Amino acid sequence: MDSTLKKQQGMSLIEIMIALTISLVIILAILRAYVSLGYVSAETTRGASIDANITTGLIIADRILQGVGYNIAAPADSYGSASDKLIQAYNTAGTATALNTDAAAIVWKLSSGNCQALKSEGKSLIYYLGTGGAGYSCTTLALPSTTTPPPSQTLISTAPNMPSTVNSNVGKISLKVTKLTGTNICTPFSVTNTAATASGGKYYVEVKANIYATSTCSTLSTLSNSTCLFNVTT
Repeated sequence: MDSTLKKQQGMSLIEIMIALTISLVIILAILRAYVSLGYVSAETTRGASIDANITTGLIIADRILQGVGYNIAAPADSYGSASDKLIQAYNTAGTATALNTDAAAIVWKLSSGNCQALKSEGKSLIYYLGTGGAGYSCTTLALPSTTTPPPSQTLISTAPNMPSTVNSNVGKISLKVTKLTGTNICTPFSVTNTAATASGGKYYVEVKANIYATSTCSTLSTLSNSTCLFNVTT
């Protein structure tokens, strides 16, 4: 009789508490893993979206820049802000910059008295195309008005508010105009050529953006595209 009772007495309170504690630890570990997985998934989605936006914007900017100087008589020197020039870069303060210098905007002559521009604003790249793509009024190669800006399109727009763990420079964009020296010229896809029979441009524009792929690193990775201005020959 006593033997039967001992077999049926079940688990003690201490054993039940130990089992519950172990179960609770396992459940908490599963929940933590689930939350971490959700965070990683969200970050991956955010990063992919930002980098895809940058890539698409660079492709569109490349197509736009290929038309710079088309059907316009080239002056002796195409770079500068005077009315007879074809292209000029500006820094964030709106001051004209020298060649081979990182800039925040590029302005080019579209036709007599009309200009277009690419401008980095915050973490966006804006294309000022003017009404119907005909450019905005300009007597010199000046930046578009900020008080009454001309019609524009946003080519790149990255998330303005990102987690504090993300490097604050992710999404920042810079532009640079470079002039090839000597007999060097460029052709589409920024291939340089020194052959005597070759024809092409003397300038190329680099558009560069900090991408999300290494967003928590102190040194960011960049994605850039160089466009040969094969219509600008001087």
